Amino acid sequence: MWRCSSCGEENDLDTLRCPCGHERDDRPSLSVPTEGLEEQPDQPTVTFSWIEDKAMLLSARLGPFKANSGERFFFDPTPGFYGFIAQGSIGALNDGIKILADHLQIRTCPVIEPWNDQDAPLVTSEYDWTTDKNPAGVIKYRGAGHSRIAVNIVNKHSHFVMGSILAHELTHYFLFQKGICLADDAENERFTDLATVFLGLGKLTLNGYDPLRWEVRKGDSVRKYRYQVGYLNTLDVARGMVAVQKHRHLPASSISDNLLKSSLLRVDAARQEYERYTRLKALEGEYRCLACSQTVSYSVNGDDHLVCSCCGKEWNAAISVYEARRRFNPLNWFKNDTSSPAQRQKV
Repeated sequence: MWRCSSCGEENDLDTLRCPCGHERDDRPSLSVPTEGLEEQPDQPTVTFSWIEDKAMLLSARLGPFKANSGERFFFDPTPGFYGFIAQGSIGALNDGIKILADHLQIRTCPVIEPWNDQDAPLVTSEYDWTTDKNPAGVIKYRGAGHSRIAVNIVNKHSHFVMGSILAHELTHYFLFQKGICLADDAENERFTDLATVFLGLGKLTLNGYDPLRWEVRKGDSVRKYRYQVGYLNTLDVARGMVAVQKHRHLPASSISDNLLKSSLLRVDAARQEYERYTRLKALEGEYRCLACSQTVSYSVNGDDHLVCSCCGKEWNAAISVYEARRRFNPLNWFKNDTSSPAQRQKV
């Protein structure tokens, strides 16, 4: 419950406006007070089908990107790198983004400028996190050598968050240079998050998008906060990491080094989900649908479900039994065999 500062009426936590018309003073933002709220675990917001679709778009536009990089494809955010950008100064962040630009093998990179002319590395302890509605970072693209990036000073409390912001904004710059941009702004931001993985900066994104939690004590009360940046969540990014690793035939260790423990858990979960997805892809083909009684094509749809192309019903376990029986029926062994009877007998 929250009490209206205007009329004193108590309202439910999920309402932002009191019946008297007064808005909640501590309305949620990226940094959300969590007292009395039971936090729900993140759920993936994108599918492997969506990831593959966007990866195909990037492959078509970029061609073979860093094809010979091998296990060095993913940038490794070592403790030394994080310790360097943790200074939060403009000079350190500019040096840090140049390191990332070198990893992407681009000749130029945008210049980082102070946020609203404030070069202070950190905000004060009295800062009201609930009122901050600004983005984590912004880029002003004006071509090579003239583009500028600003990192919101509130994010300089975490070198993990700063690393993810540098990766995201540099990826914007890279895509702008290649003329790659989706028409819908929200979809383009999610696409850019995935592109950080496709370009090799995914470890920075995965570590930096993990939610931050902290407490602030004022007098006898303690206020708890949860803060998270990003357009995809950590489960989405982990799915992208696993998909890129499999596509490039890289060892599992190539995406596990220098990840946070929480990030490793997300990757492990994404691996299991990817195995399920590939099993469904392997089952694509013609079957007799038990719902519409038609022999039709089954394929994986945008929701990562194997469905009938005629009636849209999802794959049923009974079809597996039917297919197993069909395959082991001697009458069907040579159903799709184009060889001659003599060749079959010889075999």
